[in-house]
Amino acid sequence: MKVLIVEDNYDDRRLLKLNMQHHGCEVIEASDGKEALDKAIIEKPDLIISDILMPKMDGFELLWSLKQNEQTKNIPFIFYSAIYTGEKDKKLAMALGAEAFIEKPKEPEELYRKICEITEQCKITSSSRLPDMELILKEQDFLKAYSHIVAAKLEEKVKELSELNKKHSQLCNEYKTFLDSLPDNIFLIDSDLKVLWINKGVERCFNINADEVIGKHCYEFFHDKDTPCSICPVQKAFVTGNMQSMEKSTRDGRIWDIRAVPIKDDKGNVLNVIEIAREITQEKKTQEQLFHAQRMEDIGILAGGIAHDFRNMLTPIVGFAQLIKLSVDRDSPLYKYAENIISAGEKASTLAQGLLAFSRRQLLDIKPLLIDDLIYAFSKIISRIIGEDIELKLNLNAGKHTVMADITQIQQVLMNLVTNARDAMLKGGMLTISTELMEIDDNFIRIHGFGKSGKYILITVTDTGIGMDENIKSKIFEPFFTTKPVGKGTGFGLSIVYGIVKQHNGYINVYSEPGIGTTFRIYLPVSEEREEIIKKETPLDWSLLKGEGETILVVEDDESVRAYITTVLKEANYDVIEATNGQEGIEKFIENKDEIELVILDVIMPVKNGRETIEEIKKINPEVKYIFISGYTSDILFEKGIFEEEIEYLSKPIAPFELLQKVKEVLLKK
Repeated sequence: MKVLIVEDNYDDRRLLKLNMQHHGCEVIEASDGKEALDKAIIEKPDLIISDILMPKMDGFELLWSLKQNEQTKNIPFIFYSAIYTGEKDKKLAMALGAEAFIEKPKEPEELYRKICEITEQCKITSSSRLPDMELILKEQDFLKAYSHIVAAKLEEKVKELSELNKKHSQLCNEYKTFLDSLPDNIFLIDSDLKVLWINKGVERCFNINADEVIGKHCYEFFHDKDTPCSICPVQKAFVTGNMQSMEKSTRDGRIWDIRAVPIKDDKGNVLNVIEIAREITQEKKTQEQLFHAQRMEDIGILAGGIAHDFRNMLTPIVGFAQLIKLSVDRDSPLYKYAENIISAGEKASTLAQGLLAFSRRQLLDIKPLLIDDLIYAFSKIISRIIGEDIELKLNLNAGKHTVMADITQIQQVLMNLVTNARDAMLKGGMLTISTELMEIDDNFIRIHGFGKSGKYILITVTDTGIGMDENIKSKIFEPFFTTKPVGKGTGFGLSIVYGIVKQHNGYINVYSEPGIGTTFRIYLPVSEEREEIIKKETPLDWSLLKGEGETILVVEDDESVRAYITTVLKEANYDVIEATNGQEGIEKFIENKDEIELVILDVIMPVKNGRETIEEIKKINPEVKYIFISGYTSDILFEKGIFEEEIEYLSKPIAPFELLQKVKEVLLKK
């Protein structure tokens, strides 16, 4: 038997289906009256079992429709349902032409037996019952009962909808609260680019009320325009139906990350677009500063390496030239040639020193300094540098607070900044140098993107010159960058300033606009140390620098440097043993350990470096005296972990008298 089961409750429908299948029936399912009517016409079942109350079309309407159709009017129809209005349900069912009304619930076997009895009766009569129109017309209360059933079901649905509405309202409130709590600015925008809704983030960010924005075009509010932007992620989201993103700047200079997310209907049509705008001004600034710092660090490493090799090359050039100068008469052409070589070498040495300053690799003489006193004392020199057409103004308010600094290096910083300021004010102007005590805190670091918490002395140098654009400003601290004509500047002034400030654990920043002027701000950490009075050392008597035949081991891998040092020492009455690397130096020391009184050795060498070499030598003679030499300065060697204790050290290029003075000092030490 083919049975059509009509039931909107899935569990009831499944239970009835399993019962009928258990007894060998073929089962067709429908979840509402409308679906059942369509399937009855197509499938022509042997029996229909239906509930009463269902969506779209209920059981009574289904039965009536089936009895009006020639193809389905003779199909036996049984109601299997709960009673809503007592016996009136059964009377109405029977009047409409049902074979029976079985009241829920029934045990599966009892239900199936009842169904079989009904179907057997239908076979005996060979026809199904048709609607009893007279009975329906006579018993008007059936129809009233039916209307009560519908009303009861409607009331139940209204309650369900009311509960759903409450849940929906609560969900909307929760979702709105969530959106309002986000720091991002969120807009709901229609296809005309009008704002339909904003979250509290927009109100907080722009200090406005929602009424001031809703109804306006997004380009009016965000960009103060009368027409849509040429590149608009919202418009693109409407056209493509996909999420769009881009970065945009607003009229107030802020940078935004904008995402446009389309909202679609069931058919995929874009109804509205949600625009999410997050301010990333600070992130971009920090990113740029980090990139700049990394680039400057890379350039610094390169500059330090160049300076090291450069100083190695300068050592024999300048040294031999000085030896020539000492060995000829003043009237000799060779004397002037030597002087020219020495002069050029000194300029090259200054250039190497500039490279080391930029790379923060030069040796500093750190002392507690009063910045106000230093600037005030240096102001006379500054006045001579800038000339009479530029007014110098000092605002010194750092008081008695000190910084740990090298006075010569800080003067170099002021000299370079003042020189740049003078060149930027060719028609005169005002140069202002000011100091103040300030504190860098978390808020400062967040806004500026640099710094370490603590107290600082801020040195500000401001000019009223031609200023700089963003492109120039981004490159001013790089070595060799200059806007001056060829021959008028090396491009090292500000790179040296940058290196010195960084080596003093400080920070430097520049603010400039074309036609307005430039301000450099230097932040130096405050020290608790008091200013010291620095005593000048009395130079040694050069006539006492010659040796007494002592034996010195020179370990240097650079042939020209080794030849120069050997020559100077021999001219000064020292015996010299040479070695080209650390391992050879150890072997030579072992061979001559009783004669060698001093070892001069390079720090960076093949096979064994200077530290490894001297450690091996000290195992042979713990009292051995030694001097390290290098193209690097001692602070970088300490930083690299090459030295861990105080050492005797000479930085290349090394003048003859400088070398002999250091040798004499070390030999005379007890």
